[in-house]
Amino acid sequence: YSQCWCWNSSWTQEPAKDEKSEETKEASIAMDGEQFKSDAQTALELITDYHSSLPEVRVLSDVQPGYLRRLLPSEAPTQGEALADVMADVKKYIVPGVTHWQSPNFFGYYPGNISYASILGEMISNSLGVVGLSWISSPAATELEAIVMDWLGKMLKLPEQFLFYDSSGSLTGGGGIIESTVCQSTFYSLLAARHRAVAQLKKKFPETSDHELVSKMVAYTSDQAHFSASKGSNLAMITMRSIPSDEIACMRGDALEAAVQEDLAKGLFPVFVMATLGTTATCAFDNLTEIGPIAEREGMWLHVDSAYAGSAFVCAEFRHWMKDLHYADSFCFNPHKNLLTHFDCCCLWLKSQVEFTAPFGHNPASFMPSQRLCPELVADYRVSFHDKYYCTAVLVYAILNHDNTHYCPYSRGLGPGTAHNSETSIFQITHIRWNPPP
Repeated sequence: YSQCWCWNSSWTQEPAKDEKSEETKEASIAMDGEQFKSDAQTALELITDYHSSLPEVRVLSDVQPGYLRRLLPSEAPTQGEALADVMADVKKYIVPGVTHWQSPNFFGYYPGNISYASILGEMISNSLGVVGLSWISSPAATELEAIVMDWLGKMLKLPEQFLFYDSSGSLTGGGGIIESTVCQSTFYSLLAARHRAVAQLKKKFPETSDHELVSKMVAYTSDQAHFSASKGSNLAMITMRSIPSDEIACMRGDALEAAVQEDLAKGLFPVFVMATLGTTATCAFDNLTEIGPIAEREGMWLHVDSAYAGSAFVCAEFRHWMKDLHYADSFCFNPHKNLLTHFDCCCLWLKSQVEFTAPFGHNPASFMPSQRLCPELVADYRVSFHDKYYCTAVLVYAILNHDNTHYCPYSRGLGPGTAHNSETSIFQITHIRWNPPP
């Protein structure tokens, strides 16, 4: 039990047992606006105190497995408590079991530094309580998402094919969508690749069943790629081949070409290749200049995963890694890795909205009156099994407006309230940078 306390004294004060505040004794089930304001202030103070304490707090919790079940009741309480008492329980029981990702001393997994703007944006997003399953269900949710995705795309200098609108103000047929994780983005891209490939192969083999065609499909990725590639291929029922990387952990064109030719000789159908710009293990970069033409020649869907290092592309000095990104059909990166956005926020851009939505049978016209559907003004492509139940775009909008100056040069902050306190950028500290492959 004594192991459950944080190291900072401000977070180790144990409230007296069985002593609850007068507010709890008179707590009502309903919370009105005035009570919410008061309780929100209490919660905000806890949040700011927590982040202020992080430099002195031990990063890795030293609690033992099962510690929390021994401390909390086995059943939910039958009587409400004042928020002050709930917050005291959070400090007493929950925080001691937290691994402090926002600490300036945290160097595990990947940089996941958030900002106060991110926290406030999330509060606003959740308070709106919208169900963004189509444009008409909440017009701002759809339109704001399209706008901020174009903002982000322009900040990264993505090819215009990935934006909703090009420099002339015309719709490109592409665009971006906010997903939760890279796993979703990879899986959805695999499904889109499979659907496109079936349509193409049906022209050559009209008598062959879809199931038989899919059984002969092959996808490719580096042996350094994120596990989402194999997970997604299993769900999509497509064989995934792991391509050996070279001495600097890079997937090269010759290795991919050899695998593709081998499978073609077996009568298989290469349909998908996932290249990585910044692998999670070593931040290695695959060679798009060599991979792209192979994917284009064979009609393979090229998905580029830059979840780990993509945030760095807001800086011009890192954009050479994006050379020949125009070959890609889809591209994703995670703002919750180094762009002051909390988990989970994965931005996925597509070259073709039509090809991406085709597998899901989603028809926006079935959700809204035809006179309200204006594709020339609003691009809306929700997949049928992943509707947006809150307005994530508000979160991104808040960050881009408030914290934009922290992005260029690359964010040097180490969490809320500590921006620009480090002389070395997070990217330089936590990422391995290879020389560009020949």
